[in-house]
Amino acid sequence: MLDGFTLAVVIAAVVNIVLGAVWYNPNFLGKAWAFTHGFREDSIKGTPKTYVGAFLVGFVIAYVLGLVLQKLQVNSVAGAMTSAFWLWLGFIVTTHFSGVLWAKKPFQAYLIDVAFYLVSFQAMAIVFALFS
Repeated sequence: MLDGFTLAVVIAAVVNIVLGAVWYNPNFLGKAWAFTHGFREDSIKGTPKTYVGAFLVGFVIAYVLGLVLQKLQVNSVAGAMTSAFWLWLGFIVTTHFSGVLWAKKPFQAYLIDVAFYLVSFQAMAIVFALFS
């Protein structure tokens, strides 16, 4: 049986992958994201390997976010969302912007990506607050 923290990590990771599937779906922001990169839409279809990789990335993010929220003794939805916002701003917004500066990543693609992580961090924070 899973303890509360482990269950919250798994649920948060699932929330992350579901949000990503919706966010980058061609019917939402996937076409715009692909267009800004110059990718053909049919060339960016997910494979089982990419979905497993994305889930593992989400799992690590969820685990670390959960640990930080635990260490900060955050147990309210507002507190979790505020903490997740600052973590997103300090680590996601900044590190992804280096791709714009150095790898010439299109700014619109950058905005789509960091906005996804904002929504994802907020959703995962809510999961942790509900399980604390």
